[in-house]
Amino acid sequence: MMFQPSIVIVGIYFEKWRPLATGIAIAGSGLGTFAFPPILAWISKLWGWQGAYIFQGFVALLSGLFAILYCPLPMRHVKINPKIVENQPSRSNYPLAEVEPFGLKPMVKVVGSLSTSPTFLLISISGAITMLGFFAPYSFLSDKGLKELGLDEETSTFLVSIIGIANTIGRLIFGLISCHPWVNCLIFSNGALTVAGIATLLVPFATAHYQLVLYAIIFGFGIAIFTVLRSILVLKFMGMEKFNNAFGFSLLFMGVGTLIGNPLGGWLKESTGNYDISFYAAGTYLLFSGLICYPLQHISDWESNRKSHP
Repeated sequence: MMFQPSIVIVGIYFEKWRPLATGIAIAGSGLGTFAFPPILAWISKLWGWQGAYIFQGFVALLSGLFAILYCPLPMRHVKINPKIVENQPSRSNYPLAEVEPFGLKPMVKVVGSLSTSPTFLLISISGAITMLGFFAPYSFLSDKGLKELGLDEETSTFLVSIIGIANTIGRLIFGLISCHPWVNCLIFSNGALTVAGIATLLVPFATAHYQLVLYAIIFGFGIAIFTVLRSILVLKFMGMEKFNNAFGFSLLFMGVGTLIGNPLGGWLKESTGNYDISFYAAGTYLLFSGLICYPLQHISDWESNRKSHP
């Protein structure tokens, strides 16, 4: 519930440096991936699983307190007709959105508009497919190191922390890189998913600790690029006017993928007795979700031309 409004607020506040701002805003989740496993393990030893849950609840409460610091920007305009824009201040990165009443009819209108957009559907479906394989490395990489490569528990657990470290650093670095006009954010994001998918497909062939470390770094960087640029791409292709609703519904698709992905990976592991098929499946999802979005720009251009010349 906190994620969507936080990303939307950042997208509204910043224009030129939007990717970097988004990367900074969501870097905390990568930092949490790095820091929380050892912290929760330590707390569990001291106060049991109940203490670990109390600690996580306290962290969630802090997030709510920080959210109070958000300050709403002044309304940029009220759209009366396409040629009239009123009350527009000098800052170009203020929100530009049509004010619509809240209710069932406006919501149905929004859903109908988005559901008939091939661009939005491709973005959302690819996001759902991505999330089918997104959490498999978090769930199975340490177990693979522990049970199949014979690593000790601390070394195996730290593999997930390496993903978090790479993820955090990657969100800042690639967020900054994506701010430059010569960067094609769509190709950058799709390429990251492609590389992460291929790397995940190769995990079953890993026979040494350093290979799993290398994979954790590559995967961490790949999902960092995907996460930073996800909202940027929704904003680019759907526009500021539809950004909030489009991003929210795209998260709904991703939520469905998340709901299915981890149980499916666990079922595949239990069915085969090893983690290979789970990594094959996760890699296929990531690779496919990147590949199907390469023609997204052409689909968006075709959709725009169709609306301009019905």
